[in-house]
Amino acid sequence: MFQDLIGRFAAVAFNGAEILVVLVTVLFGVVFMLMNPRPVFGAMLYLLPEEHHHKARITLQRIEKFIPAWAGATELGMLMIVFQIIYDHKIKSDPVFI
Repeated sequence: MFQDLIGRFAAVAFNGAEILVVLVTVLFGVVFMLMNPRPVFGAMLYLLPEEHHHKARITLQRIEKFIPAWAGATELGMLMIVFQIIYDHKIKSDPVFI
């Protein structure tokens, strides 16, 4: 009985920690990209041969236009997932909602 309880607690704790790590990583990644995208774009250009820099620069300028919308959608998706997890937990723990 205690083994089963400890196993369930460990699984829930591990899943919660995993979700938290992903949320924090994505959150800081998105914030970093919005605040200062130049190092990321510079690294992308560094990986390409010199003759392709002009075309890559045009492509990166196009990407710059939709990054804020993508970042906002990512943040909104993360919030929806968090609220869904909280809502599901509330329903399972409180039989009044069932």
